[in-house]
Amino acid sequence: MKLAEALIQRKDLTSDISDLKTRITNNSIVQEGTEPAEDPEALLLQLYDKLKRFESLVSRINYTNAITKLDDITLNEALTKRDVLQLTYTTLSSISNHASSTVSRYSMTEILNKATIDVQKMRKKLDKIAEERRKLETKIQSANWTIDLL
Repeated sequence: MKLAEALIQRKDLTSDISDLKTRITNNSIVQEGTEPAEDPEALLLQLYDKLKRFESLVSRINYTNAITKLDDITLNEALTKRDVLQLTYTTLSSISNHASSTVSRYSMTEILNKATIDVQKMRKKLDKIAEERRKLETKIQSANWTIDLL
């Protein structure tokens, strides 16, 4: 199985676990004299099975990411770099959006606010970060379809 397929299975298992949680919760309490729509004990068995499969799959994904090289770094390092690039982008984007917002003055006597950072320079940096993240994401996605899950 390819790493990308395992990631899809992980997503499906996460969704299944969430659905089972909802179904178990919905059937865990009923009015006296009525029966639940589904057997919560049977649903719990399904949940435990999915959780066991999820644990095994995530362990294999993490192991594969830890030892697989993507250029000169491990896939884990590439994923971390991608996440930090995304965090940097969203943080700087929020800052530059705030600094570039204009406040309407009702009269000339009101105090004018001005940005204390170079918004244009920051936006250029944001463009570079976005490009770097896209390139890295493309490499990661490509690798996911060529790497075998260990």
